[in-house]
Amino acid sequence: MKAIIFKELRENAKWAALMLVGMLIAMWVALYEGFVWSFRPEVFHDEILAVMIFGPCAAALVLGLLQTVLETRRDQWAFLMHRGVSASHIFLGKVVAGTVMYLASRRGGLPFGPSHARRRLLQRIDSTSDVTSVFSTSRGLIYGYRVPSSYPTGHRPPPKLQWIVGPDGFLPPSAQPRKRFGRFLASRSGYWGGGVRLAWDRRWEGSRERWERKFLLFETGLYEIDFNRQTIKPHYQPPDKQSIRSILSVDDDRLAIVFDDAIHIHQIEFTVAGEFDDRETFEKSELKVALPGKRLSSIPIPEPVQSFRHFEFGEVPQGNQIVFKCQSQVTPFTQRFVYMKQDGTVARIRDLPSQTTQIPTEAVVTSCGFAACVPLVLAGSSVMIDSISQTIDGTGPGLFLRILMHDPRATLPVVAVIVLLSLLSGWLARRTARRYGFAKRERVWWIVIAVLIGPAGLLSLYCLRDWPLRQTCRACRKLSPIDNGTCIHCGTELEPPPLDGTEILYNEPAMAT
Repeated sequence: MKAIIFKELRENAKWAALMLVGMLIAMWVALYEGFVWSFRPEVFHDEILAVMIFGPCAAALVLGLLQTVLETRRDQWAFLMHRGVSASHIFLGKVVAGTVMYLASRRGGLPFGPSHARRRLLQRIDSTSDVTSVFSTSRGLIYGYRVPSSYPTGHRPPPKLQWIVGPDGFLPPSAQPRKRFGRFLASRSGYWGGGVRLAWDRRWEGSRERWERKFLLFETGLYEIDFNRQTIKPHYQPPDKQSIRSILSVDDDRLAIVFDDAIHIHQIEFTVAGEFDDRETFEKSELKVALPGKRLSSIPIPEPVQSFRHFEFGEVPQGNQIVFKCQSQVTPFTQRFVYMKQDGTVARIRDLPSQTTQIPTEAVVTSCGFAACVPLVLAGSSVMIDSISQTIDGTGPGLFLRILMHDPRATLPVVAVIVLLSLLSGWLARRTARRYGFAKRERVWWIVIAVLIGPAGLLSLYCLRDWPLRQTCRACRKLSPIDNGTCIHCGTELEPPPLDGTEILYNEPAMAT
């Protein structure tokens, strides 16, 4: 089989290299269009996803055709089959070589591209006249690019870097900032918290906003940046170099700054950041931003809450307690409530079912389509690992079992598709094994493989095994493989096939002497 692998690599490596170049060009163009011109915040935008989805599929299809179609020219397939290697080894050799070339053709793309595109994970911050400012999450800096408005030569030149913004202020493009921002959390159009507990007062329904001041929240502090005057003013910086998780409003007078291990309660200081027009009354009103003022108190975050990424909290006036409502992405149908006293000790913990909606029919149909490609052994092992790991951690019986108990009508069709396809594959493998007279051990193995892997196991059976011709038995009139010697149904000896004049006959004793 080693010779077959090297033969395939030698014949088709040039096509894999050509596909690699094509993937590099397509990814470069997608990165250039997405980052340099549109400054899209998502690294996986539409063009990138199109190249990543359809490019590898097209490459795999072309490689498969090249490995098969080219072998049919000038009777090359007959020459290949007479190499003294079984068809199974030829198939495996082609699969291994094709997989190696397929992976090699996908190695390029993301590390290459224009110098501006290498500032990955850009997020648009502001657009002032002809300068677009974007935040680079990988570098912790804001870059301002001057985008040309006209193209006299007909060719669109790349944007020119105008400035670099860091905690120290606005710097020229050639400067090396000493300080950097932390992770970007929110801007003037972003939410602090959720629901009605927004730290920034926004009228997004039935109004038109006009913001005059730009406020940006990073995990290292809250800054006001004026891109017109090129000034930066810090409004809040966390003590002891802590990292801010979020800011949300407690009530009309207090603001909560959430850290990893504590929550600081501050007095609210409102400032006017713009105005908005009501579309119904056409009245102008002030847009106010809630900024942290004097620190009032500090609340420790109990250990059962720190592991959750999303949580809310509130005060219980009668019981003099603080309640944390935690939501985990691992167990989406359960909410954990942690009751803590004012001194920081946990009073009790309760796990209650959350309010969830029914799974729509369109999602069930899509899930059934994906389930047709999932082998039974992969689905079963994933469910077992998930259930065992979550049971050990004490978070429940597992995500799949929770979904099954929550909405069985939406989950059972997916399970039925996987199980029925596996059983159908096992039945077809058994039927094929009986028709060709497989040995008992070989028949059991192929049935088990087809049941566990599904259609992929059945396809492996048809591709990896040699299939002899079959002829009709003169006794039972049923088809039986000619290489078996006797009929697999009744045991009658099969007649040799008639000669057609193309056979090469020799006398073994005569040749030996």
